[in-house]
Amino acid sequence: MQQTMQQHAGLVDALAAWREAIGPEHVLTEGTRLGRAQQTTFATWQRSPALLEPADREEVSACLRIAQRCRVPVYPVSGGKNYGYGSRVCPQDGTVLLSLARLNRIVAFSEELAYVTVEPGVTFRMLAEFLCRQDSRLMPPVTGTTADASLTGLVVERGLGKGPYEDMAAHTCGYEVVLPTGETVCTGFAALPGAAAAPLRMHGPGPSLQGLFGQSNLGVVTRLTLWLEPAPALRQRAFFLIPEAADLPPVIDALRNLLLRCGGLQAEVINDYRVTAMSRQFPFDLFTGEAALPREWMRATQGDGYGRWVAGLFLWAGDEAELDWRRRRLTAALAGLSGQLILEEPARYDPYDAPNGMRSTYWRKRMAPPPDPDPDRDRCGLIWTAPVLPLLGPEVSGALEEIEAVVLGFGFEPSIALRLVGGRAAQAVVALVYDRDVPGADARAAACHAAIRSTTAQRGIYPYRLGILDMAEPPVGAAQTAALLASLKRLVDPQGVLAPGRYIRS
Repeated sequence: MQQTMQQHAGLVDALAAWREAIGPEHVLTEGTRLGRAQQTTFATWQRSPALLEPADREEVSACLRIAQRCRVPVYPVSGGKNYGYGSRVCPQDGTVLLSLARLNRIVAFSEELAYVTVEPGVTFRMLAEFLCRQDSRLMPPVTGTTADASLTGLVVERGLGKGPYEDMAAHTCGYEVVLPTGETVCTGFAALPGAAAAPLRMHGPGPSLQGLFGQSNLGVVTRLTLWLEPAPALRQRAFFLIPEAADLPPVIDALRNLLLRCGGLQAEVINDYRVTAMSRQFPFDLFTGEAALPREWMRATQGDGYGRWVAGLFLWAGDEAELDWRRRRLTAALAGLSGQLILEEPARYDPYDAPNGMRSTYWRKRMAPPPDPDPDRDRCGLIWTAPVLPLLGPEVSGALEEIEAVVLGFGFEPSIALRLVGGRAAQAVVALVYDRDVPGADARAAACHAAIRSTTAQRGIYPYRLGILDMAEPPVGAAQTAALLASLKRLVDPQGVLAPGRYIRS
């Protein structure tokens, strides 16, 4: 009881100090915005007593100093569009939300050196529109989800982009980070006064700090630099329809060899359930929805266009001769394999021609996707699992068959995308998509997610990122590594107030 009273007194004092530091209108303890911030695409019990909306790095620093003094936990979020992993919901109950959405400036840009420096409130859409206004020859990064997601948010979660930006964190440098104590540090050359190389190199002299602030609770990233890629002149899409599950391993091996030897290629392999969910909604007029959609129906409906798996391939090049060379390499790599290669006509590169990744989140809803999709608001059920597999045909095929069996056993469609990253690893992305308004669906989906994690761990396969469902029981790592990270956490966050329960435990 005494501890609860102390915690309440600390929150009361903190709220008063935050109102003075950032303005009372930016400290929300009730209302629609706070309520919306506590919604996500699966069942959660955590609640936040307040939402803070600082405007700049100085206000972020002030918020964290107050949190330390009053011993009130805070949880930073960038845009809050982290659908399927927890959105803006905190891992622990009673944690105050620290929104960085108002930090939305594009701080610096160089066309010649191909970089842009942004704050965490800058979205993919904002950056694309900025580059368009600059009449830039540089390619805006694209994500598989909404264009209104935070670029910085995706980077610090080490999320996947598209095309040359698949590993977006590897395209960044010069982090500005507010530590839990309110102090500010910078990474790489950005730590040195007036360093000309601050936006150009990831590492400066000495140990590198940048990696400590991805998927961690050691600091709040308030600025970073993203290296941009020149926009290609031409692009061409290709699809390889893989008829049966047994035909998948040789295709995976062929694409691995191609990726290791040929740049300018993006490869993604998706299963039939994923293809169907991207183009339509569940046919409730034909099936009750109590079980997974039968594969026989998809096979009959799609006819000659059906593939148990479909490899989506994206070629880009600077001119027609280069594109022709890449196309011939692709055609030769797939020659003789069971499947059908479909080549679209080459086209001028269009940076805004990106798929709408939000449509499939409404797969099981009995409403059409609205013009302003919001899976949290519309109670779409979505949980992601993202295991990393060695890019070897038999291993990939065996793991995916096991995952599909688990998901089908719980009555869900196994919607799977497989990103072939760099020719060595396959990044599987498994979506559990359901309707949260169906009684019992939340609990069944959480149990299915746990079963997928258990099944893949038995193969030595683990996810590359975690959602808040996983934070209570993260993968068991080496004791020495966990102890070192805990020591760092206690050093930079003596009161343990920054994002408790997220990845690193003190």
